Amino acid sequence: MSMMNTAELNRLAERYPQVLERSLWQRYRIPFSIGTLALYFLFCWWFFAIGKTLSEANWGIAGNYLADWVSYEIRPEFNIDRDG
Repeated sequence: MSMMNTAELNRLAERYPQVLERSLWQRYRIPFSIGTLALYFLFCWWFFAIGKTLSEANWGIAGNYLADWVSYEIRPEFNIDRDG
């Protein structure tokens, strides 16, 4: 495998310009993805009313809810008949 020098690369670029051109999607993929993600976050913020929920939350009991959520255990209930 041989390395190309600058002159050979320029010659190939002049002969086949379409090969070295990046497509529209390759050029704008990252900005498009970031914009789409930002719009998605804004939609979710609006749809779930996150701002209103955070502003009207009762923060006095938030610690209790968090403690209950963290320490939640599933305890099975067994019903044993009289005859065992």
